[in-house]
Amino acid sequence: MPSKKKMKRLPGVSFILRIRNEEQYLQASLDSLTNLTIPHEIVAILHKCTDGSKRILEEAKEKGQPIRIYETEQNLSKAGYETLATPSHFSESLIEFYKKCFFYGKYLWYFKWDADFTASPELVEFLNRELIINETKPIKYSIPCQMTETIINNEFYLFNCLITYVKHVFWEVPKFEENALQLRLSARILTIPPTVLKSYWLEKPWFQNTNSEAEKNFKTIMDICREEPVGASRASCKLCDQTWATVFNNKHLLESRGVRFFE
Repeated sequence: MPSKKKMKRLPGVSFILRIRNEEQYLQASLDSLTNLTIPHEIVAILHKCTDGSKRILEEAKEKGQPIRIYETEQNLSKAGYETLATPSHFSESLIEFYKKCFFYGKYLWYFKWDADFTASPELVEFLNRELIINETKPIKYSIPCQMTETIINNEFYLFNCLITYVKHVFWEVPKFEENALQLRLSARILTIPPTVLKSYWLEKPWFQNTNSEAEKNFKTIMDICREEPVGASRASCKLCDQTWATVFNNKHLLESRGVRFFE
């Protein structure tokens, strides 16, 4: 788990990258990191990939990028109703998945990276010149992620103080050391608009016809809150606020039937 002793971790940055059929965006994402001069690695976890994502990674690795590749066919709950329905200790939960992903990182700093992210030159400059790569004082950086000209999502993408991942309603969220210093960068990540939905958002839940606790919870949520709009849990998606409000208006009823919002 990410709580490995900091003294055993190396100065540098581990980019933790989950990939699910991302050949459309992956090359540009990797290219945006090629000017990094600090010690770093790209930890790529290929999740049920059937496209050319692995080939792109292997070619970039052959050209010298510090990439480590892992592959998994693990069933996973998507963000949204599926994550709300799935107990966090299930191996199929995003929470457990991200715990495993971050365990692979060997450097002091983690960067939660997406395959459709590209680093701005200003962000690369910050990492090369300003980030103290051997800093053990707990710090987390909020970084703006620009999705359109007007939509910017801020999250703690860069940190050296991760304890674990926990469930927060629709999403997996990091839990940091309590005394971590919060800093905010102006240098940006660039990514795709929230209206762009990838094919996996249309897939049926893994727990369909399993009679599992996750499936039972999912049916409860659907019965009380009605069907979730596709991709409504994407960051800064307009449907997200509406879906969130519907679920929270029924929080007491859902919890009384076994649906756990926070774990």
